[in-house]
Amino acid sequence: MDVALARVKEKASIKEFQILDLYVLKAWPVNDVKRMLHVSAAHVYVTKHRISALIKKEVRKLEEEMA
Repeated sequence: MDVALARVKEKASIKEFQILDLYVLKAWPVNDVKRMLHVSAAHVYVTKHRISALIKKEVRKLEEEMA
């Protein structure tokens, strides 16, 4: 998982990764993420969905590489 996160971090913008880090990894409430990063709730949700999909894709790639 750490390798997948590192690879996605290289592909995503800094702000997108900050959103994922605060909202998903650190489990901050959406309102706190909105306030801290000056984005809308919709932006938080869309970014979470987009970056989570990239992480899943990287995990699958890594699993294939290991097989």
